[in-house]
Parts: sequence; structure tokens; C-alpha cells
Amino acid sequence: MAGEQLEIRRLDATQVRAELDGLAAVLLDCVEGGASVGYMATFSHEDARGVYEAYAGDLEQGGRLLLAAFADGKLVGTVQVVFAPHPNRLTARTSRGCSSIAQPAGAASPNG
Repeated sequence: MAGEQLEIRRLDATQVRAELDGLAAVLLDCVEGGASVGYMATFSHEDARGVYEAYAGDLEQGGRLLLAAFADGKLVGTVQVVFAPHPNRLTARTSRGCSSIAQPAGAASPNG
């Protein structure tokens, strides 16, 4: 990697569609290398393209952020942030006797 120029770019849906083959190649390499990314070894390049085609839709809806790393112009990695579909909650359900998951210091417990 010495001498390589690394650039991180935030990709929008249009850019993801333009980079489908490179994104698919990175994902496929991860799967074939045994990375725990949720796909089995029978995963194909076309399967990986389909994943990123779906992610492009998520990007358009504002539900995902995708960063891509390029080394000397070649796509070499990605990072994604998937936004929660609903607000986080301070407490768990109390119908089963669950206590607070997180609450501000000094706040009273919902279970007394």
C-alpha cells in the first residue's frame, strides 16, 4: 500500500449504481474470505450486485449512508451506516417485568 492514494467518498444512489461491479467485487471478496457479513459461500457476483441495487433504494429513502474507499481510483472497501427505522427508546417493555435499558442518572426506575 505504500505510495497508494486513498480517497474516501460518500456515495449517493446514482454513484452506487455506477459502481455496482466494484461494490459487488468487494462484497464477494469478503464473503469468499469468510467474513461474517450475513451471506453464505454460494453467494455470486450477481447476488452481490442485487444487494447494492437494493442499498441504492435505501440511500434514496434516507435510510442508509454508504462510504467507499478508493485506492489509486480502484474501489477497495466500504462502510455503511443503517439508520434506525424508529426512535430509540429509554426503557424496555415493562409488561414482562423488564427494567430500564438506559435512563439518565438520578431518574426513577419504572419498576419502583
